[in-house]
Amino acid sequence: MSACYVAMKHLFPEVPVNGGAFRPATFNIPPKTIISAEYPTPVGGYLEVLGRVVDAVFGALSQAIPDRTPAGSFGTTGVCTVGGRHPDTGNFFVGVFPYPGGYGATRATDGLVHGNTPQSMANFMSLEMSEHRYPVRFDYFRMREDSGGPGWHRGGCGSEYQFTVWSECVTSVLGDRVDSAPFGIVGGGNAKPNEVRIHNGGKAWVPPFRSKIEKEPLKPGEGVEAHSPGGGGFGNPLERDPVEIERDLNLGYISRSSAERDYGAVIGKTSKLGDRTVFTLDVEATQRERQRRIQRKETR
Repeated sequence: MSACYVAMKHLFPEVPVNGGAFRPATFNIPPKTIISAEYPTPVGGYLEVLGRVVDAVFGALSQAIPDRTPAGSFGTTGVCTVGGRHPDTGNFFVGVFPYPGGYGATRATDGLVHGNTPQSMANFMSLEMSEHRYPVRFDYFRMREDSGGPGWHRGGCGSEYQFTVWSECVTSVLGDRVDSAPFGIVGGGNAKPNEVRIHNGGKAWVPPFRSKIEKEPLKPGEGVEAHSPGGGGFGNPLERDPVEIERDLNLGYISRSSAERDYGAVIGKTSKLGDRTVFTLDVEATQRERQRRIQRKETR
């Protein structure tokens, strides 16, 4: 129930928090389900459930008050841990890495890129500090291109990282949003879902529960690869300002294929800036392509 109230408060930030603010809303919580567990039921990873309840309220109310409601956020804390005994000191260690990811877009703005998990304020630990404290090396840590849902306002991008260990340890991952990607609203597209891969035994593989695994052994040179979801998009992608699409392309938020496929963009020219490709849209050709798609859809 508290998660339902959190969602309501986000939709009406100007209303003070009091009993009257929540009185008009009624939530039916089915008994004997994962969202109504009672003692002595064992529970764990409650933040994952909390985030999905918040998004369920957003999804329901987006059908009634879309101007106030955000699209689905990346919605998973996605904690990855690595632990063992440090080879230099002999002391036990546990490194904890919670996901950052993309927030859902709204009528007012694009979704936040690389944000803290909405149901917590846990930060991803400094990479340099992690490598100093634990026997791990981060191979990369970057924004996840094309992970935000397309829309008139684009969903925020998630993140992706991979680390390799240089000492024997074990890793556990607890996340969600694999089978059900963060949703778009008012014609916006869904975001990319969660992805986790374990690199050990000479291969890369997806855990049987996709985003969940417990105490998987890692040897030196092995590691974990994780890709957090983005946020859902808001509104028809064919209505997005071409200036914003060009900006998204050149910041690495979206790929050329996404710009052309999802937004109807036409690239006028490209140039090189070091090893980067700089894109310039042909605005008139983009408008013609969008109109062609609209007419084709209307004649079906």
